[in-house]
Amino acid sequence: MKAGDVITFDLQEVFESDASAISHVTGVKKSEAAELKGNFEFAVEKINRTTTAEFDQELYDKIFGKDTVTTEEEFNNKLHETLAENYQQEADKVLKNKLVEKLVKETNITLPEEFFKKWLAVSNQGKLTPEQIEQNFEQYKDELKWSMIRNKIVEENDIKVSNEEVVNAAKAKMFAQFNMPEISEELAETMNGYIDNYLKQNNGRNYINEYEAILAEKVLDVLKDKVTVVEKSVTADEFRNLSF
Repeated sequence: MKAGDVITFDLQEVFESDASAISHVTGVKKSEAAELKGNFEFAVEKINRTTTAEFDQELYDKIFGKDTVTTEEEFNNKLHETLAENYQQEADKVLKNKLVEKLVKETNITLPEEFFKKWLAVSNQGKLTPEQIEQNFEQYKDELKWSMIRNKIVEENDIKVSNEEVVNAAKAKMFAQFNMPEISEELAETMNGYIDNYLKQNNGRNYINEYEAILAEKVLDVLKDKVTVVEKSVTADEFRNLSF
């Protein structure tokens, strides 16, 4: 095929009546995909091809920023450092998940289950059916238990989150998303306005989400100081099986 070519095909036959696949390629809702019958046209508008990059300064700058590394040795060292940092972040997530799991499992909290089920139905304004509540009830119970445990830790350790911390966290995420370690004063002003608008969106829900995320991190940092962490070396595959 080349740009400008058009082919005609039977949608249901090509995708073997797979509603998810048909929904993906056509943009229609999955529930409507089965109704799409007959021949469809596929037009090739543009073809992109990738080739292996030259191992030079242009590649180094694209990956790590201008002049961050200038030799192959520096490139390999920086790559190793970046991978190590990423794995450390993932390892911290695994540790924190294990901490939460252990606390929820071993903390004896008796919940009024029937009342909790009614509360879930009412608070979700009918978005959860009784069947869905029953099916996921153990998960809902664990989430409630963790919320109660976390609130107790916050109270006993006087943990607080400031507005400045929330703003800085949102800003750091945005800079990381656009790969901008440093920005100009003018751009900083623009970004501050954008971040302010972002935190106010969804009736302030974005702000609350950032606040809750920071609070959870602080709680888990307190917990990490109170437990003995045993380090264990594993392969990349073993780690993926452990963490996901």
